[in-house]
Amino acid sequence: MVVDEQGRFLTQRSHPRMALIQPQLRSDDLVVRAPGMLALHLSLDTAEQPLRVQVWKDEVQAYDMGALAAQWFSDFLGQKVRLVRFDPDHPRVSSAKWTGEDTGYVQFGDGYALLVSTEAALADLNARLTAGGHGAVDWRRLRPNVVIDTAPGGEPI
Repeated sequence: MVVDEQGRFLTQRSHPRMALIQPQLRSDDLVVRAPGMLALHLSLDTAEQPLRVQVWKDEVQAYDMGALAAQWFSDFLGQKVRLVRFDPDHPRVSSAKWTGEDTGYVQFGDGYALLVSTEAALADLNARLTAGGHGAVDWRRLRPNVVIDTAPGGEPI
């Protein structure tokens, strides 16, 4: 997660340039790419000082991913930021308002844990975009966790 100097999380809603960042998780490292930047390679074992970060009203324990990562993200986003990873020993528990009697863990999630979309929805969106003179988008722009082709029985959703 990327945080500002006060440790507050950043999102693509407020920082749309983040949509251009392309992370690639490999077996032992994370490679991050973005236009105009050299690739950033981070060991998955990299975790420097622990710190408290804020996701909405929750304070969460995290680990700073180091000066190199901070500089890379700061350069790309144009402001001082840090890259952090969650501390597995201090999970963030989801509000009972959303989970009822069950306990859910969301770590750094700032919204819904699961985004479901459909092929038909993307086709409809792209038809409207191109009709309006805009370019079509692919799934990477929307970032769903699950994409459904059709509903049970074969009907589009």
